[in-house]
Amino acid sequence: MLKLWDFCFMDENKDLGRYLQKKLRDKGIEDKAVADALNISSRSVRNIYPLKDIYTDRFAKFCVLLNEDLFLQYYGQSEPLKSILNREKVALEQEVARLRELDEEKERLISFLKEELEEKKSSIKNLQSELLSKVDEILNLLKSK
Repeated sequence: MLKLWDFCFMDENKDLGRYLQKKLRDKGIEDKAVADALNISSRSVRNIYPLKDIYTDRFAKFCVLLNEDLFLQYYGQSEPLKSILNREKVALEQEVARLRELDEEKERLISFLKEELEEKKSSIKNLQSELLSKVDEILNLLKSK
């Protein structure tokens, strides 16, 4: 099982456990809720706070509990994660631009099709009027004979 320091080089001045404790306290999350989320005893939670590293699966549970991307917040400026995130960001920005372009194209197509539909409706109404007029003429001719 990987520990976070295996995944990313930590700044030695950072203290992951204290960082997590501060985040939890800021959100008003008690040790009991942490214990339940991590499936450990409340006493064991207090042992996490002095740690400088933590297993990634446990760190992921903290992310879920806090509803935050702690990986990005805590390690986002550290290499190699910074480079990975930057590449991902560029790829995502390109995908967003592509999707926006597709959306604009879709909107243009919808607008064009609405105009076409209105023209077709108008043509149908005109044809109906002409047909009714012709039917009236024929009926009048038949009545007159």
